[in-house]
Amino acid sequence: MKMERIRAWAPLLVGSTLWMALGCSKVDFQALPPDSCISMNQAYGDGTCVVSSGGSQSYNYQVVSGDVDILFIDDNSGSMYTEQRKMADQFPGFLDGISKLSYNIAITSTDVDDLAEGKDGQFFNFGNGKKILTNSSRVKDQTHSQNIPLFQNTIKRQETLDCPNGPSCPSGDERGIYAAIRSLERVENRDFFRPGGHLALVILSDEDERSSGGGAPGSEINGGAISSNYLAQDKDKPETFLATAREILSPGKSISVHSIIIRPGDTSCHASQNSQGGGVKGFYGTQYARLSQPSSDLKSIAPLKTGTVGNICSSNYTREMGEIAQYLTTAKIQLPCKPDDGSLSVTYPNGGVPSNQSVSLNASQELEFTPSIEAGTQIQLSFTCK
Repeated sequence: MKMERIRAWAPLLVGSTLWMALGCSKVDFQALPPDSCISMNQAYGDGTCVVSSGGSQSYNYQVVSGDVDILFIDDNSGSMYTEQRKMADQFPGFLDGISKLSYNIAITSTDVDDLAEGKDGQFFNFGNGKKILTNSSRVKDQTHSQNIPLFQNTIKRQETLDCPNGPSCPSGDERGIYAAIRSLERVENRDFFRPGGHLALVILSDEDERSSGGGAPGSEINGGAISSNYLAQDKDKPETFLATAREILSPGKSISVHSIIIRPGDTSCHASQNSQGGGVKGFYGTQYARLSQPSSDLKSIAPLKTGTVGNICSSNYTREMGEIAQYLTTAKIQLPCKPDDGSLSVTYPNGGVPSNQSVSLNASQELEFTPSIEAGTQIQLSFTCK
């Protein structure tokens, strides 16, 4: 802010009376950059977003299509080993389906009751000393092949298999949304959440947030009284997850949630999960479904896109994992704001796109490409926003 010839109220004490003398001032105010502009400069470098004296934002930066960060939230309670195994069995096909993407993959659990590995939003170690699986080469190379058994052996939890006869059971108070928030908040996880591209959460659970929804909107479908020990807290709510994501993630990063759950209203699956014996009780995944099939109110909080809702009672997860892979390979680019009419420029510095390539902007401020753009394509973006 630039200021010239500034004079202000000056107190004058005359006798016993306090007088105020008013001077004049000329102040030239410069527009402060909005949070989205600051975040984009932090993510892509100074000069990515420049604010004019009139307050318009001018963006100029480069992205690469096909970057996706996939966080699996694994219900590791004692009733889940069969479901973990089914996901592990279908993972090779899933990974082959996204092999051309540059992916980050991590796993945490729904258990937030203590600070052990994989709990309270921490990532599990994949057994190779790393907590993130990557495929920056975008090909089915040796790293890609090695990632398959590393994931399979980690998504299947020994503590789940041992329960209830093991030394201790993981918490039966499933809190997948809470775990997602803690994953975002943890500084040691920040390298996982890259500035651009897409963030996909994959939630695998036979219950709901706080087991039965915690009394949050929609959880009344579960019926019955909610114990005061299992009421939804702030970090159990979809709204809080999205507000946290908006605060921490770059505005140029879109989000989707993919739930493999007892789908709300699926009475057959609900009955099947409740007939396993041993006191096992399943619940409709109402809060996870709210994130996977979000309302316009939820979408207004952060760039959340409609995801997929899979059936946890499927005999195998071929369809569920295939739908997620197909979703992730359909390239879209999230913009941080709505471009002014006629200001959007999309170019391809390294070429490699068909001559009939076209791009359109949807209502969610995403760029959609026709035909679908190949993963790894460099895209130069330039536009202004009011």
